[in-house]
This record gives sequence, structure tokens and C-alpha cells, in this order.
Amino acid sequence: MTNLGSRISPAGLRIILNNPPEKIRPENRLYEVTLRNGKKIRGKLLNQDPYSVQMLDVDGNLVAYQRAQIRKSEFTDPPSMPSFKGKLSNNEITDLVAYLSSLRTSDN
Repeated sequence: MTNLGSRISPAGLRIILNNPPEKIRPENRLYEVTLRNGKKIRGKLLNQDPYSVQMLDVDGNLVAYQRAQIRKSEFTDPPSMPSFKGKLSNNEITDLVAYLSSLRTSDN
């Protein structure tokens, strides 16, 4: 969400809050790797091949693991976002859209 205000217009945010998409976009899917020692790493899958898995962890660090280190790996998508339609007032939606629109990285 760090750069959300740069990626989605206020009108788009209002639409998403009231009528969220049913499916998560492929580039936003969460991937989890469980290593043989039990450690779990979650993040965005970048690439995988027969020998390794490369991903950005939830802290934005580029990490890579050899398949021999991995016990299990899978997409672990959270439930779809609930609709806020009828749950928040028009003023609350407006305030939320204003806040989300303000989320931009410093280089934007």
C-alpha cells in the first residue's frame, strides 16, 4: 500500500472500496515458503525453476532459496477484501479515499 496513491485514482479507490474485485490480481498474490527448519517466508513470487525460488519478502528484501532447503511452497491468498458499501458513511469513505490517495513514495 506504500505507493497506492500513485497507482490508483481517487475515483478508482472509491469503486474498489464499495465493490472490491472478487479475485486477487496475479501480481498481488501472496506466496509462502516453508523451509526444512520450519521457518516461513511470505512475499511476492518473482521466479522459480527446478533448482530455486526467488521472491520479495514482505519487507521488500530479495531472497532466494534452493529447492533442497524448501519443505513446502504455495500461494496463500487471504480472503477477498470485504465491501465497505453500507458499512461506512459517505464522509468516512471520502476520508479513507483521501488518506489512501496520499500514500505515495517520496520519489513521486
